[in-house]
Formats: sequence, structure tokens, C-alpha cells
Amino acid sequence: MTYTWHSTTRNIHAENLGQKFNNRLDLIKKHLTHFPQGTVHLDISLEKNTKKDWYTAKLHLRLPARILNATKEADNMMTAFDRAADALVREIKSHKSELRGDANWNRSERRAGADDKKVLWFQAVPEFVADQPVPEMLMEMLAQHRNAVLSAITEMIRRDEMAGRIPLRSINSDAILQTVIERSLTEYPRKPARKTYKGWFEILAKEELSRRYAAFKARPVRRDLVAAA
Repeated sequence: MTYTWHSTTRNIHAENLGQKFNNRLDLIKKHLTHFPQGTVHLDISLEKNTKKDWYTAKLHLRLPARILNATKEADNMMTAFDRAADALVREIKSHKSELRGDANWNRSERRAGADDKKVLWFQAVPEFVADQPVPEMLMEMLAQHRNAVLSAITEMIRRDEMAGRIPLRSINSDAILQTVIERSLTEYPRKPARKTYKGWFEILAKEELSRRYAAFKARPVRRDLVAAA
């Protein structure tokens, strides 16, 4: 996997910056193998404060569905850059953990206690083990289509609100998207072979919305509201 990068400097006159960055850039690259080719770009900004003889390094990493930033300072240019790179790697790891739904697995494990079998409300047979490797393609597609699926979910909710099927602002688009991510990570063996990943994500979103709508209809009617009517 390759990614592009560009650097800008201010009050700094240094030769062969690319060679100085190479080792650190290779370490960053190791954490980007799951993203589609050509979808990642890194902007590097280095600035020297001439009055204080102090350096600032800013890194902006553009991913398919997110922009990660890291800024660090030091009395040495490469020290500032190394610190910013370390911070960026932590941001990348956190973003990938969010895509995998690690926090949800941790909550599931705490709820399960000593029981090794983890059964979630959306889980179908066969059971899914939390440490089962997730296909790289699925991770890439989640990152690539995140914004498009979120827009589709928002549009579906808006359409149903206008039609009076659900109360206004009763369902959060981000919450539905999070459920889609969770389900795709656990149910990917059930993805229809002829369905695109984006189409499958939207199917999962529609199923979750239908479940939420059914829950609204099943809610008991408050007697005081009926009397007032």
C-alpha cells in the first residue's frame, strides 16, 4: 500500500527533508495497510519560531472518511516531527479501533462475565468470536462508504419523519450507523455474494430503522395524554 505526502516549511532551510522523514513515514505506513490504494494523503508542516528557536510540527492525515491531526513542539525540528508522528500513529490506532467496534466488544465481554459464548441481539448462528479476524476488504469498505451510508440513513429518517411514521428527531443517524458497523463486523459471513458492500450496509441500516420503528409502535400510550386528547 502506498500513500502520498507533501511537506511545507516556514523559517526552515533544510536539505533532503524526504530522506529525514523516510524512516518515520515507513512506520506510519504500516498502520495504513487496510485503507484503499490512493485514498490516503499526509500533509506535513514544519515551522520555526525564530524568536524562541522553537519548532512546531503539524501532521494532517486524510483518510477516506476522516482527517486525523497531530501537532507537537520541541527545541529540535526532528524531535518535534517524531513526537507528532507518534501522536498521529495513536490517532490512527484509535480510528481503526473505532471502525472495528472494539469498545462494543469490551462491553460485551464485561456483560458476558465468565461465559465464553457471546450472543448479541443481532447475532445469528453460527456464533461469532470477538477475536475472529475481520477481512481487510470489509475494513476498507467501512472507511470508504461511511459518509455515503450516513447520508443515506439521514435521508431515510428525514423521509419517514415527513411521512409521520416516526416523531421528529426521535432517531439519531449516528446511532444507526454505529449499529450498521457493529452488525457488519459480526455478520460479514452472511453478506449476499451479489450485493455490493455499500448496498449491504444500507440493507442493514433499513433493518435497524425498521426495528426502531416497531419499538415506537409497541410503546404503551400514556393515559394522561389520551385523557387530554
